[in-house]
Amino acid sequence: MNSNKEKTAERIVSRAADLAMAKYHVSLAGARPYQLHDALSSAVMESISARWAADQDRQWQGRFCAYVSAEFLTGRAVYNNLYSAGILEQTKALLAEKGADIACLEDIEDAALGNGGLGRLAACFLDSAATCDIPLTGYGLRYQYGLFKQEFVDCRQHEIPDDWTKYGDPWSIRREEFSVIVPMKGLAVKAVPYDMPVIGCGQGSCI
Repeated sequence: MNSNKEKTAERIVSRAADLAMAKYHVSLAGARPYQLHDALSSAVMESISARWAADQDRQWQGRFCAYVSAEFLTGRAVYNNLYSAGILEQTKALLAEKGADIACLEDIEDAALGNGGLGRLAACFLDSAATCDIPLTGYGLRYQYGLFKQEFVDCRQHEIPDDWTKYGDPWSIRREEFSVIVPMKGLAVKAVPYDMPVIGCGQGSCI
């Protein structure tokens, strides 16, 4: 096992334990899925923050690409980012030692930033760009209800909103300082951007 990756996983799990206790007053073993997701994701975000900033500063020094899409179906960020960082298995094992099962995070909704196959393709472009260290930034819409859930009531299908941010979103940073007012048919709408990291696989960059 790569010692550097093992140490990184140990730091992340240790920090996640501290965050779970500080924010929810629970251990990792006693954390509910959304609590474990928040603590672990926040710990990973702290771990990559310096690299993310440095990679962006480096890439923005020259020409870079802007990819605009109405949808970005990124999937479960916690799994994808741990895998891309090369520490998914180490993190899974360390959590198991503390009595927490990473599989419970399957209960957490994906980021509902769209609802179609083209959104998945757009997310793959971002993953590929980060892995190949291509200076690219994706721009899209932050939907509150980009997907919907289905249930059956009296033998009839009903759609209900997928409120994917009801427990918060540890993978996004709200950038209030870059907000703008957008005029729309006599109305004034405040548009606030959010930043979400994409970790390249292996030795790639973080965009």
